[in-house]
Amino acid sequence: MSRNRRTRDAAFVLPVVMLLLLMPPYLQVFDQQSFLAGIPLLHVYIFSVWLAGIVVTAWLSRRMVMTSDTNVSASPGPNTTDPAER
Repeated sequence: MSRNRRTRDAAFVLPVVMLLLLMPPYLQVFDQQSFLAGIPLLHVYIFSVWLAGIVVTAWLSRRMVMTSDTNVSASPGPNTTDPAER
């Protein structure tokens, strides 16, 4: 499987994974009376998942742009001839 295909598949699966991580069964695990630096553990979990989603999305989008740029410049398409040559 090519690198571009794996990146597109990861970009497709990421919203599903993020949605699953924010579903009630996972949230209930962190809904306790415990604190991390004075912040409830549930809030830390939600914002950590949210931030991780943003970071992974930015990384995947940058990787997709770099992959598509190299594919476009490496292999010209069939309609890239100069109109003056016709």
